[in-house]
Amino acid sequence: MLKKLWVEEFRPNSIDDYVFQNETHKEQFTKYIKEQSIPHLLLKGHKGSGKTTMAFILQKALGIEDGDFKVINASDDNGVDVVRNSVKVFCQSMPLGDFKIVFLDEADFLTVEAQKALCRIMEQYSDSVRFILTCNRPHKILDEVKSRCTEFEFKSFDKKDMARHVFAILQSQNVKVNGYDLLMKYVEESYPDMRKLINNLENNVFEGTLREANSVDDQTRVMVEIIEQLNKGKWLDVRASLVSNIVGDEWDEVYRFMYDNLDQITGFDDTLKWKQGIVIIADHLRFHAQVADPEINFSACMIRLSNISESK
Repeated sequence: MLKKLWVEEFRPNSIDDYVFQNETHKEQFTKYIKEQSIPHLLLKGHKGSGKTTMAFILQKALGIEDGDFKVINASDDNGVDVVRNSVKVFCQSMPLGDFKIVFLDEADFLTVEAQKALCRIMEQYSDSVRFILTCNRPHKILDEVKSRCTEFEFKSFDKKDMARHVFAILQSQNVKVNGYDLLMKYVEESYPDMRKLINNLENNVFEGTLREANSVDDQTRVMVEIIEQLNKGKWLDVRASLVSNIVGDEWDEVYRFMYDNLDQITGFDDTLKWKQGIVIIADHLRFHAQVADPEINFSACMIRLSNISESK
């Protein structure tokens, strides 16, 4: 039998199991469960902060059967046709129980047209359907959608809370941990993403012992290599490498990386060029939310930056 991943095996399935960062949130979600009703919800915050887990906890606690629970990952299905067809058709039929829930995970990937179509459906079927939306980037959710939702911001986990939570998981699996410092090294590498932390721990347990965290994450090594390549003037090589490895929800992080490290790249030690480069990165990050092809947008950004770097 295929082994169940830790991140799924130990996902909290009730309010009592959930690690809250905000006591007010705990009181409010407990109230929803007690009343067996929810408004439209917008759960926003960093990836791995427990938004999706909360959506499934609410489904179970509210007694919503799978037939009344529609899950759409908007990072895959984000166009207006998904809203007009899949979502609307689901809303048009009567619920098996008291009401239905449409769960739009990563709703910040929905196009502007899709979000506009969603607004009308949220109003039209509010007597029998409630919506739960999650997002990592709330600035990409239209104000018209936000105004129809009760918003909850999921803060990053406290590092000590993360350590306590995963230590309990390791104990349950009879994993030996050679010291608190080792566990905290994993926490530091993964913070603030709880899901990433659990996956990293599982992948680094050998023969019942948690090994040293020197291979927890290759991200730092990769980023250093990128800087080295850019300093050699290999802008197009870096562009090709990133394009082949980046998935849809990682582009914002790439732009942030370029912003954070631009002053380390040859050609941008000059203050004027650095300022010009930051403006270019900001332009393309803004365009990213609107363009049909983020790869082309990023490629244009890299070409503009390379032109500045190589200019005398």
